Amino acid sequence: MWFWSADSVERELFDLYAPALQSLGVNFNDEQLQDSLEASSYGLEDAFRSAIVYILWLEENLKPILPDCDTNRGTGKSMAHQILEAGVSRT
Repeated sequence: MWFWSADSVERELFDLYAPALQSLGVNFNDEQLQDSLEASSYGLEDAFRSAIVYILWLEENLKPILPDCDTNRGTGKSMAHQILEAGVSRT
C-alpha cells in the first residue's frame, strides 16, 4: 500500500498476503479498507491470515460466499473484504 514504506514489515506482509486475499475478493483499492489498514497495523498478519482461513473454511463447508454479502445496505463489498476490514479494525 502507498502509505507503507517499501522496506517496512507492513509492506512485506501486504506483499505476501495480498494476492491470496485479492483472489478471495478483497478490493484493496477501497478507500475504507485503506483507511483501516493505515490506521492500525497492529495484528496485521493475524487479520490477513484469519480472513484467508475463514473464507476457505466457508468454501470447504459449503457456506455461501456471496459477491456482496451486505446487499441490504448495498456496500458492494465482498464477504472477504468485509471480514478483512473487520479484522484490521478490531486490532
